[in-house]
Amino acid sequence: MDLKNDRERKLSGNQTGNVSEPQARELQKKSSAGKIVRNIFLIILLLCLLAAAGVYIAGMRYFEDRFFWNTTVNGFNVSEQTVEEVEDM
Repeated sequence: MDLKNDRERKLSGNQTGNVSEPQARELQKKSSAGKIVRNIFLIILLLCLLAAAGVYIAGMRYFEDRFFWNTTVNGFNVSEQTVEEVEDM
């Protein structure tokens, strides 16, 4: 008899064990609230990673043809200048 009840419980979707139907609904609400919080956290994390990647790519593009900060050549400060600008000095 006990095996039959276990089988029926599994088939009905009540995986929470020996809890009543209102308790099972409450447990489902808590787990779905946890999933929502997790999804919001993951979205915020993804947006932060995308923003960081955007800043990195923008920096790469900017310094493609320029010297980095605090760069000196023969005693001249050439920070953020292009090669053409330095040759004209």
